[in-house]
Order: sequence, then structure tokens, then C-alpha cells
Amino acid sequence: MFLRLQATIDRERLIMAKINARIVKVKALGGTTTNAEKFTAEAKMHLDEAQKALDLLKSTAISDFELNAQAEATTTNASITGETMKKMRSITADVEKHLREAHKALTNALNSLRGMSSTNVNASSTTQVNTTNN
Repeated sequence: MFLRLQATIDRERLIMAKINARIVKVKALGGTTTNAEKFTAEAKMHLDEAQKALDLLKSTAISDFELNAQAEATTTNASITGETMKKMRSITADVEKHLREAHKALTNALNSLRGMSSTNVNASSTTQVNTTNN
């Protein structure tokens, strides 16, 4: 479970890096990237929150495992408590919520950049209209 969530966070960060590279290119060509920058900042915030929650989930699972290992040494029936499972489910839901929000923000950033290819930015910045009448 941890590996799957961590892989998703890493994948979203890779996508964000590619979008940031595209923002730099569009900005260098004179395009407006304000919305895309806003969405990538939002995605970064959600990915950071997802990473914090995942780290909390890992530490909760490890501490519970260690407590259970100590309990098994003294008793024969140690298992994850219901309270710990509820806490872990809640944290997992929080990680997934932040991942969905980050993905949505990255999609919005990409959509705001769509149509701003280098040819469109160059064409719109270099086109002049001749308005003289004969």
C-alpha cells in the first residue's frame, strides 16, 4: 500500500516537473502562464500534504507493528487494534484526497497551457494587421 501511494506521489511530481518546464518555455516566448503557475503551486501544496500524510501513515503502521511485536512476546493474541485501523484508513483517505486534488490542479494547469504552443505564441506576438484603405 505504501509503495503504491509513494509511486503515485512520485509520478505526479514528475508530471508537475514537465508542466513547469512547459511553463518556462511558454513564458520565454511571451505567453501568459499565470493560471498554469497558480495551478502548479496548488498541486505542489497538495502533493506536499499527501507526502506528509503518507509519512504519518508509515510511522503509525510501524509503531503499531512494534507494539504488536512486544505484545506477542508476552501474549499469544496480538493484532492491529480497531482504533489503529480506523486511524490508518482515515490517513489513507486523506492521502488519496490530496492526490486527487493535485491531479485535478495539474490537469487544470495543462489545460490552461493548451493552445499556447510555440507556434501559436509566436504567431500571435508577431502578426500585424494592415488597416490602410485605398
